[in-house]
Amino acid sequence: MIVLLTDFGLSDPYAGIMKGVIKRISPASEILDLTHQIPPGNILLARFLLERSFSFFQERTIFLAVVDPGVGTARRPLAVRAGGYYFVGPDNGTFQFVEDLPPAPMEAVELDRPEFHLKQPPCGTFHGRDIFAPAAAHLDRGIPLSRLGSPVERMAALPGPVVRKTERGLEIPLIHVDHFGNLIFGLTERAFEEEVGNGPFTIHFAGRSIDRISRHYGSDRPLVALFDSYGLLEIAVPSGSAASLLGVSSPSGEEGEPLLLVCTPIRPS
Repeated sequence: MIVLLTDFGLSDPYAGIMKGVIKRISPASEILDLTHQIPPGNILLARFLLERSFSFFQERTIFLAVVDPGVGTARRPLAVRAGGYYFVGPDNGTFQFVEDLPPAPMEAVELDRPEFHLKQPPCGTFHGRDIFAPAAAHLDRGIPLSRLGSPVERMAALPGPVVRKTERGLEIPLIHVDHFGNLIFGLTERAFEEEVGNGPFTIHFAGRSIDRISRHYGSDRPLVALFDSYGLLEIAVPSGSAASLLGVSSPSGEEGEPLLLVCTPIRPS
């Protein structure tokens, strides 16, 4: 099975062309779409969604992830085996999280064998068609990873937003605004329990305050905090859009810095 994630959108034929290349090389391949609606060039979001999604698929699934603002430059095209799965795409930080997946050590190759490309030379603006889709198709046909290219020991790193402890409390970056207008922040439930515990707290964001964690969206409160299906802290409006209510359109503010939620534990005086 091959699962596609791109920033190609649905109005152009790019994603469909990649599927055609896969079927041309491996007619029996099953192809699924994870999403093609990543904002153009948003590698951090591509990594986030892939990291939170891949484990729900059967092992040996091939994830073909092409969010590639550096297409045609010196960045390497990769195929990786890690955690029982395969990942194919540009070496730009999208796959950074797979380096620590158990149980076996990661195996990665640079896709530099022209016999496994669609055409020579590959088009400098569409490696998804000419390099990545063929690699995924050959893997799904049973071609060993090692035949597709030269070994790679380390992949490119892409630092992302981090949770920080400050005098105000925990500063937690906004990672994603989903289709429903829910605001997803980079704090897991386990980390929340470790840092905040069972005591009272206040969550501050965009001039609003929340003092409890809800279990679901069904609430008579105008704004709720909960841990979502990703296991991350989320701010939501029951039957509405938190993004619209709070005037948030993207994870970054006017200066390009991540928008921050502040969670302040209330300590006994």
